[in-house]
Amino acid sequence: MVSPKAPGVEVPPNAPGVEVSPKAPGVKVPPKAPGVEVSPKAPGVEVSPKAPGVEVPPNAPGVEVSPKAPGVKVPPKAPGVEVSPKAPGVEVSPKAPGVEVPPNAPGVEVSPKAPGVKVPPKAPGVEVSPKAPGLEVSPNAPGVEVPPNAPGVEVPPNAPGVEVYGAP
Repeated sequence: MVSPKAPGVEVPPNAPGVEVSPKAPGVKVPPKAPGVEVSPKAPGVEVSPKAPGVEVPPNAPGVEVSPKAPGVKVPPKAPGVEVSPKAPGVEVSPKAPGVEVPPNAPGVEVSPKAPGVKVPPKAPGVEVSPKAPGLEVSPNAPGVEVPPNAPGVEVPPNAPGVEVYGAP
C-alpha cells in the first residue's frame, strides 16, 4: 500500500482500497467519484450545483447558485441572492425583508394589510378596504364603495350616489 501523501506519487481516487481525503493538497476529486463525499467548503474544490447527489447550500462561500437550477430551494433571505418572484418553483413571502412583490405577479396573493406593501386600488383581483392602514383610496375609484362617514374622507354633498339627509 502506498500513502497518497508520498512525494511524486499520483494515486487515482478510484484505486481499490484507497481512501483519498478531498482536503489533500494537489488532489482534485470529481464530485461523481464513487464512495466520495465532497464538502462544498473544501479548499480548491469546485462543485457544480447541478452535480447529481450534491446538495449545495446557497450561502456556501464562492458558490453562485441560480434560483432556476432544478431541485434547488433558495430561501429569499439568503445573502447575495436576488430571487425573482416569477422564478418557477419559488415561493416568496410578501413579508420577506428586502423583497418587493408586484401585486399582479402570477400566483401571488398579497394582503393589502401586509407591511411595506403598496397596493394600487385598481389592481386586478384585489379588494381594498377603505379602512386599510396606510392606504389612500380615492372616493371615485372604480369598484370601491366608500361610506360617507369613513374617517379621513371628505365626500361632497353633490357626489353621485350619495344621499344627504337634512340637506336643504
